[in-house]
Amino acid sequence: MNSTKKQASTPPTAAPRHIRTLLSRLTLLTALAASGASAHTTLSQTTLAQTRTTTTLQKVPAVQFQQLQNSDLSKLLLQAPEFGNASASLLPSALKLDQAGFSKWLQPGNTAQFVTAAQLQANQAAETQRFNVNFQTTSSLLAQRPEFATLLQLAKIAPFEEPTLDVQTKSGPLNVRLMSPAVGLSYAAGTLVNTRAEVQRSTAAFNEQNARALNISPAVLQTVNTNAGAAQNGVSETIRQAVTTTFKVNANLVSQIGALLQPEGQGNELDESTAAGCGASSNGIYRAVNFPLRRYLPTVKQQGSRGTCWSFATVSTTETLINKMFGKRVNLSEEDYVANIKINYRTPNGADGDDTRDAVTRATNANYRFAFENAWQYNQSWSRVATETPKNSGVWNYSGTCTNYPYAATQCSDTVHQAPSACILVGGKTSCGFQIPQSRSVYRPDASSLHDLWNFDQRDASLFWMALAVRLGTPIMLVHDARYLQPNADGFVADLPYNAVSHKDASGNLVKNGSADVAWWNHVAELVGYVTNDELHAALPSAPSGAGGGYFILKNSWGTCFGDGGYVYLPWNWMNKYSGAALTGLSVKN
Repeated sequence: MNSTKKQASTPPTAAPRHIRTLLSRLTLLTALAASGASAHTTLSQTTLAQTRTTTTLQKVPAVQFQQLQNSDLSKLLLQAPEFGNASASLLPSALKLDQAGFSKWLQPGNTAQFVTAAQLQANQAAETQRFNVNFQTTSSLLAQRPEFATLLQLAKIAPFEEPTLDVQTKSGPLNVRLMSPAVGLSYAAGTLVNTRAEVQRSTAAFNEQNARALNISPAVLQTVNTNAGAAQNGVSETIRQAVTTTFKVNANLVSQIGALLQPEGQGNELDESTAAGCGASSNGIYRAVNFPLRRYLPTVKQQGSRGTCWSFATVSTTETLINKMFGKRVNLSEEDYVANIKINYRTPNGADGDDTRDAVTRATNANYRFAFENAWQYNQSWSRVATETPKNSGVWNYSGTCTNYPYAATQCSDTVHQAPSACILVGGKTSCGFQIPQSRSVYRPDASSLHDLWNFDQRDASLFWMALAVRLGTPIMLVHDARYLQPNADGFVADLPYNAVSHKDASGNLVKNGSADVAWWNHVAELVGYVTNDELHAALPSAPSGAGGGYFILKNSWGTCFGDGGYVYLPWNWMNKYSGAALTGLSVKN
């Protein structure tokens, strides 16, 4: 696509400091364009949060079955590991099957992934330890970060509870599930540890790390360092204006790319939902404004009644990158990715939510390959009931999980991972396992260069780097507080005050939020663009201005009836208050 650089006007003599800073920032963008800065992240080292607990387990090899006779099944099952005499609660919905039943249970073309009681117990112990370390880390830094007070309080009262949130959509109210305070603590601890590191205390060092992550040369970076005071002083308008485009907004170039070609691996769209009048609005940014990642984006999905936003954010970002890196549109399985993380690293009776950064790092280290959507289609589980027993234990019982799911008989169970589970007695020993698709795509996530652009001490500078990243075509997995996602019919979110949301205090009373109550990160979605107010009004003169200078474009996973065809537009000032981790640098191997 041809682009037209926007010319900066010459300032009057003795320009104010913020104007001089703006000109320096514009020089940065000009240098970026001239140097051909790559949108692909190549950060060579990534320091993950030191609070994570790494448990090394000997992974039980999967046994692959095609069309086998019962005699063949006996031979293979005798090689499966002994589950042991552990409590049956370790494997919810486990079925005692004979050979004939096991043969019927295991569908041709699938894989039986066996598990031992010791592995499940080790996973549970690791999860408990991880929560304790995250809680201690966040508590120890509360004096410096009072905004985490409510999150810590929630973690004491109901650490694993995943509350639901009623949001308004074009098809009526929608009840969505958020992630638990325990997951919020995982994000908080990781971000706080990164923020308190000595290298992050220096603005120049912070900028250097982000420049490396975005593959920007040291010479160009010097322009940012020269004006670092603007970030420290919170001059958000100045930094915002620095993200002036090097391409001209042209609504005529926007087309419905997603309708041109069916993605490889496409299922029958169980992970999507549409209704009359729920498409993108002609008054919204998605249709009216062209932005660099626009033509690479997959369709908007619907996570249903499950708190699996972390899977949808990772899969959507991966699909975007595959299109951008390899020129192929694909539809990958969120269901399989959830099962991979929950079966191998968590517990089968845990909750839906997860730490996006930790999950994709584990998948990378295990050389996980995504399955296509048509191999295991997502189950929105609208009729599912989740009960934590006992309360605050983190142990969940599920019912109604498979209601109205077309593949309930072969690809569903009342568990958090939903993989069919079974136990069989062969040769005097009991073996237990899960059924997962054998078919895999060639695509593997690569989190080796994963990098968090967010820094509490330098919020405006963080937002500058986030805007620059998406303008260079690098998607971000944004962790944020979804309680403040309150868009109008065209997807625009106002600069909501803290008290737009309430919470329960220690006594159970409902009180309005203050500035110390907002750091509960309970949702993740793909951040795909940034549009200045000038660009917005060139295409949509009557659109509301974004507080702080413009809007970040968020591709959500609550279906097309929410916001603007599933997209919401977050003002700079909103992002300053309600953002959390901003994970960029995910890549894809094939």
